Amino acid sequence: MNKYYVGLNKTFIKLKISKESTIVDEKNNRVIHIINWELEIPGLMDDFFWNMIKDCNTYKLCGRAKGVAVCHPEDKFNPEIGKKLARAIAESNAYHNAATRIRKHLRQLNIIFNQIFNIGLDFIIKADDIKIHNKKYQDSLIK
Repeated sequence: MNKYYVGLNKTFIKLKISKESTIVDEKNNRVIHIINWELEIPGLMDDFFWNMIKDCNTYKLCGRAKGVAVCHPEDKFNPEIGKKLARAIAESNAYHNAATRIRKHLRQLNIIFNQIFNIGLDFIIKADDIKIHNKKYQDSLIK
């Protein structure tokens, strides 16, 4: 099996949490959780490809996400539940931010690849025209 297979349950792109912190604000009945994340992308392509999109480190995208859990004024504030909620929200936001960044880079790459494709296609058409023209020219010299 191809080691670069990406299916529904398998991906080689991993979101790694590099640092997290939690702030419990009992005065305002809220918990804030901050995650610093790195998205490690395997080197499936050559360096030329990745040099076009590399960010904080080669083959990595980095970012920060925040989750805030606020207790309703009529409910009893429970910091432990607030921490779990805030962390879950921050993690969801981290994945959303990472997906947004990848989507942006894929759009940029699509533009670059389309330009390269069009340049290559233009050359192929020109080469075919020159080939036909030169064939006609050779035939005219022989007659």
